Amino acid sequence: MPPMTRRLSLTLPLVALMAGTAHAANELTVADVEAVSGLSGVALIGKNEIPGAGGDLNFVRADRKLLLLVNIADASNYTAAKQQFDKITVIPGIGDEAFTPDAFAWVLYGRKGGRFFGLGSGLDPATGNPILNAPQLQRLGKLIVGRI
Repeated sequence: MPPMTRRLSLTLPLVALMAGTAHAANELTVADVEAVSGLSGVALIGKNEIPGAGGDLNFVRADRKLLLLVNIADASNYTAAKQQFDKITVIPGIGDEAFTPDAFAWVLYGRKGGRFFGLGSGLDPATGNPILNAPQLQRLGKLIVGRI
């Protein structure tokens, strides 16, 4: 398996863990993602429309490559997600709690009240690197917690 495919296959199940009872509605928009990413031509696609698009919300770049995967679920998923990782970095100021797994810096998990969210950046096909950086994911996380 090519390195980028392997990295992508590792990331997406982590974020997909949260898919469940409470689904995303208007927690994040195309305009939000374009504003934070600086990209134009972002589109929202359906679940499983392209490989890796397993989120409640799946945003793609203009070239139809996965840009961002978002899942919203019940807050009980927060503890389960946190326990999957040996090392995490706590991210203050996003909801009641938020963290990034140290091994997966392109993923952000958070909780506010009874809701839990997970964000995962797509990986650039040319480099295998995350398209969105940690500050961008954190800005998107703050937008979500303001709406859940």
